[in-house]
Amino acid sequence: TRAASILLESGLLQTQKLFVPMAGSGTFSSEAALLLAGANLWKTRNFALQSAPSFRPAAWNFITNNTPGLKLADDLKIFTGDISTKAFETLEYNLKIQGAAPFLKPLPPDALEISHSDFFLLPKAKSSCLLVLNPPYGKRIHADVPKLYKEIGKKIRSDFALSHFAVIAPNAEAEKALAIPFQRKIRTLHGGIEIHVLIQ
Repeated sequence: TRAASILLESGLLQTQKLFVPMAGSGTFSSEAALLLAGANLWKTRNFALQSAPSFRPAAWNFITNNTPGLKLADDLKIFTGDISTKAFETLEYNLKIQGAAPFLKPLPPDALEISHSDFFLLPKAKSSCLLVLNPPYGKRIHADVPKLYKEIGKKIRSDFALSHFAVIAPNAEAEKALAIPFQRKIRTLHGGIEIHVLIQ
């Protein structure tokens, strides 16, 4: 739900190309693909309110069955991948076999492209797109975080200058290392870690 919110806040409804090159298990890619496939998002997950004593399944079903989906560009293309072999295999499983896969059957074959690739080797974007980056942070990484975010910022400035983006930064140090201008910053928690979502 947080991933879907970030996608919508960063302009998913207005874009024709979405790049998620550090996809991990595919949460952002799945949410975008589900929206594009016209899936009833209320049916693809559980909400805490459904366990409340006052919860009424009949009323819930009526509301969710009569709530129209969001309208994305019909020709939206989603490009997603990861440099990690394990992450790529998980991503492919979630989008092609299980996870979100059963809800994605209405998608055209060319709407979703999954690749085992390195973000830093992606070719320069020739037109505007939406770039969503959720780099590894916290316990997921043992590398030099400021150095990694400095390289990410450099790549965005050189190859995605025409594009909009949403980049998750785990702290002020990483945000500073990016050295890229942004219009909005959303502070939130993910797994108990405070993160900043930088949106342009």
